[in-house]
Amino acid sequence: MPVNRLKGITGNKAVFVTTTIANWTPVLCGKAAMITASHLAELTRKLNVSVLGYVIMPSHLHAILGFREIGILSKFMQHYKSLTSRAIKNEGLVALDAFSIGCKYSLWMRRFDDVILESQKHFLIKLNYIHENPVRDGLVSNASLWLYSSAKTWETGEPGLIEIDRSFNWQN
Repeated sequence: MPVNRLKGITGNKAVFVTTTIANWTPVLCGKAAMITASHLAELTRKLNVSVLGYVIMPSHLHAILGFREIGILSKFMQHYKSLTSRAIKNEGLVALDAFSIGCKYSLWMRRFDDVILESQKHFLIKLNYIHENPVRDGLVSNASLWLYSSAKTWETGEPGLIEIDRSFNWQN
């Protein structure tokens, strides 16, 4: 259950979320990573959610999302995982038997993790954590070299795969 429901939190919030591919299988590479990014960009625009930072790793996604109403977090994540799962399946980018239990296909683990950010310091810690993820995993030598991340946007201001909202007001 998302943290906001447990604590009865409402309103404008920045949230660090993590969602993982079933069995930590590394499928989010190339076209599958691009699908994941494009659906995140599309859904955030559609639902008026801001992206403050993100990294798409081969087996999981970390993002800092700005919600004008935190109450839609669970619905947002459910919709996002459903959209990306269907698109990746339809493109034939995964072995269906690896993600099927009986007749049911499930690309993502059922749950996701979320942490509501309470301060600018907390935000910067999480932003650095997600940007350094590809470096820690040995995928690149510098965070800004990872295509599927907001690191380069934050470092240079150059647009990346997903528009970053630096002006989202999440601290009341």
